[in-house]
Amino acid sequence: MKQYDEYQKYYNYKYGFHSFNILMFLIFINLSLGTFLETQWAETKELEYVLLVFPAITYSLIMNIYRGSYYKKNSLSELHSFFIGLWGLGFSLWTIFLGPDILSDGQITSNIIFLLLGSIWFLGALVHLTKSIIEKRRK
Repeated sequence: MKQYDEYQKYYNYKYGFHSFNILMFLIFINLSLGTFLETQWAETKELEYVLLVFPAITYSLIMNIYRGSYYKKNSLSELHSFFIGLWGLGFSLWTIFLGPDILSDGQITSNIIFLLLGSIWFLGALVHLTKSIIEKRRK
């Protein structure tokens, strides 16, 4: 298990709390749409709730990487981050252009999860590379 210092713990808790609030807000909106407008935007209700988790996870991951509370300092090189981002971009592009359909009868299918995972990998690597470049320019 990773050992975090006080700084990292503080930001992990802070952005975890923000992510929880984002998730609760999205669930409230989804329940309101389902109750009052009787709309279903994904194939199943379970899929809707799975997809609502992704914005909260993405926010928490990006903010923790940017604040330096996700990795230990210098534990992930720019080259590793580049290849992780390239993998995520390739995975996302494959899903968009060659993968299975992500929309069916006007509803989102479970195949969109591949696109979301690829975009999380890409965005995480992009934020890490950006943070590394900013830190190097400050020195």
